[in-house]
Amino acid sequence: MTLTDPERAPDQALRTPSNLKLRMIASVGMIVVASIALTLGGVLAASIANVMQGSAFAKRYPMAPMLAIAMLIGATLDATFAWITTGPPVFELRLGYIAGILYLGIFASALAFPLYFNVIRAIGPAKAAYSGVIVPVIAMILSTIFEHYHWSTLAVAGAVLAGAGEAVVTAVGDFGREVGVAYQVVDDLLGVFGTEEATGKTTRGDLREGKRTVLVAHAATTDEWFSIQPFIGKADLSEAEAEHVRGRLEVCGARAFAEGLVEQHARRALDVLDRPEVSEALREALTPVVQDVLERVR
Repeated sequence: MTLTDPERAPDQALRTPSNLKLRMIASVGMIVVASIALTLGGVLAASIANVMQGSAFAKRYPMAPMLAIAMLIGATLDATFAWITTGPPVFELRLGYIAGILYLGIFASALAFPLYFNVIRAIGPAKAAYSGVIVPVIAMILSTIFEHYHWSTLAVAGAVLAGAGEAVVTAVGDFGREVGVAYQVVDDLLGVFGTEEATGKTTRGDLREGKRTVLVAHAATTDEWFSIQPFIGKADLSEAEAEHVRGRLEVCGARAFAEGLVEQHARRALDVLDRPEVSEALREALTPVVQDVLERVR
């Protein structure tokens, strides 16, 4: 029989499967947060550069030397960071690798930036930014040709929106708002009247937490509220008490009111899709979203 060294016990506790899993999750979470922060920082830096290129101050300086200096500084910083974090560079003598380097260095950088910045100086950063909207669509088309990408309905909807005008964007915003309200009310209904098998959570949680759902808000305006209120927010609510509340919510019309609200907002969402500015492709992509919301409450 061997005894555990007391000094090593804490270290062994940290190496249990559960603790290792938590540490891995925390590590991945930090990486995700750092990635999001770096992405936002890159977008912010690019946006600032675009706005500055449209200013009278930037227009006083010749484009080529300014970009050359900026690219030299950026490339030096990137190379230094890469060398420190991953080691010296590795160059592969493959045609695809060399072609990729040449494309990124010449076409995607040395030619693309001067052309784009000249467009900014001519028409302003706001209008020039529309060129970036179509880039993902072009990338997906190339991926379809060379990588056999298969388009989904959401991808088609995104491509349509990429070239959409203000009226279409407004329509999609209205659609999202109506569907969002319907989805939330459905969630309120399922949180009380659903089944744990379907929702994956207890149907007493919302009642125990005392959530101010549509059901509760409507019930509070009726005479049944006095028989419901004592159980809202009760931490140890039993199943029998929850069943009592469900019965009272049906009697006072709260359930019917919530279901009617879902139908009302779903109908409004479908009405938005009937607007003339909404294309058939976009309509076909978004209609199933409404149907899915309605199916959840039936």
